Amino acid sequence: MGKLWKCVLLAVVCLFPAKGLSAQEARQGVKPEAKQGEVIPVQRFESPMVLELPLTLGQSGEWTSAWKGPEERKRTRKFICDGAFVSDLSFKAGKPSKQGGDVDVEGKVSIAAEHGQDKRVDVLAEILRGDEVLATSPKITHLKVEEDEQTTRPLVFHLLGAQLRDSDLKVRLTIDVETKE
Repeated sequence: MGKLWKCVLLAVVCLFPAKGLSAQEARQGVKPEAKQGEVIPVQRFESPMVLELPLTLGQSGEWTSAWKGPEERKRTRKFICDGAFVSDLSFKAGKPSKQGGDVDVEGKVSIAAEHGQDKRVDVLAEILRGDEVLATSPKITHLKVEEDEQTTRPLVFHLLGAQLRDSDLKVRLTIDVETKE
């Protein structure tokens, strides 16, 4: 074949590649933005961390979450103490006693740990009016919290009926965290 034909044949092969043969090409793709809610900034604390919030009680015998809804629940997770945080907190007031109107208040506190974090946690729960401690639940000690999981423990308080009618009551949780070895 002549030189001219070789050039024409080369041009045809380059411009019109044979079926099944394709040039390989790679390029960087762009991920679409995920549709998520507002990112809430996290506040990190070294142990111990003190968390105070209003005491929320419903009807006698009914469990009531301290968090008013999903948005408030997200906000509580922004307070992280050495990789652990309070993921839920609920209360239930018992019936007043016939003598004196004293009331037992039950609670449940759930502690969770961030990914890659196994923790041992102590929790002290108190009910306050202003700075005055009205009732203290027995301290939870050496609570094992595995990564990406939550652990729930009961709380118990004894209040006078008159104290329970006060609308300015608060719950104070003191959380002391130790990394498990």
